[in-house]
Amino acid sequence: MLGPIKSHHLTTATIAVAAAVASVVIVTPFLATHKPPPVSVGAGPHNVGHADRWENLTQAELEDIAKQLKESGTRFSVAIFCADASCQDLADDFDTVFEIAGMDSGVETPSVDTNVGINVGPQNDDRAKFLAYIITTATKGRLSPGLVEAHLLQDRIALVISRKQR
Repeated sequence: MLGPIKSHHLTTATIAVAAAVASVVIVTPFLATHKPPPVSVGAGPHNVGHADRWENLTQAELEDIAKQLKESGTRFSVAIFCADASCQDLADDFDTVFEIAGMDSGVETPSVDTNVGINVGPQNDDRAKFLAYIITTATKGRLSPGLVEAHLLQDRIALVISRKQR
């Protein structure tokens, strides 16, 4: 059984109720006019807003691209360019694809990237056109690389994953 309410308990309860009411009166208008920052999705150091992040390849897409590259007998070196966290997961997927296909590849960070979307280059190279075709067909058009100029050292193909079009 509880004992009688002491005056200091009553004072503490009154202060707690007053603080709760005050917080509702003060905080509610603030929340109505101030939007919280966007929430990041994903895990690890590559967190970016979901709308700006490139989706990973599905397992079926990854396997299909690797299979088509292997079966073609065409081998070339690929420089995968990814400027920021929004494309890192997709770039890593493509690096895996090329590894499975027995091709030399690596993810690189360009110092400047003014492109939009996914592009392959150089545009006048049949290997780049072939890679763009395979990516488009394996993803059923979800990813459809354009062709761009590429200024690479050696005889490499560039896969440039830039910011998403809005």
